[in-house]
Amino acid sequence: MTSYGIELAGSRDTAAMDRINAFRGSDYLLSLAALQMQAIDLWAGEKTRVRSDLSKFIDFVEERLPQDVCVQSACNIARSLVVLDRPICALLRIELLLAQFGHVPDSRLTTGVCQH
Repeated sequence: MTSYGIELAGSRDTAAMDRINAFRGSDYLLSLAALQMQAIDLWAGEKTRVRSDLSKFIDFVEERLPQDVCVQSACNIARSLVVLDRPICALLRIELLLAQFGHVPDSRLTTGVCQH
């Protein structure tokens, strides 16, 4: 179980896979909010842990969206932003991607441009 409440897809546990498959828009929003707070609160002291959690979440999202070039590109950009010490921008990129596929409402998006 990760700190943002998601068991990763590598799990062979049927119940865990059912919870993963039942992931809804509100769950994505909660995970995004938790990761955003973690990035803000812990980035200076626990950068490696935050990077790891963000990378796992990006992988989790990528596995659930259509496998096309746009999704892969957006996820790769988000991964690059994490490595470049821009975790909030990475989360915004993933949030925009989720909105594009209808997993989070567009009204939830605060901005389409990362200013950090």
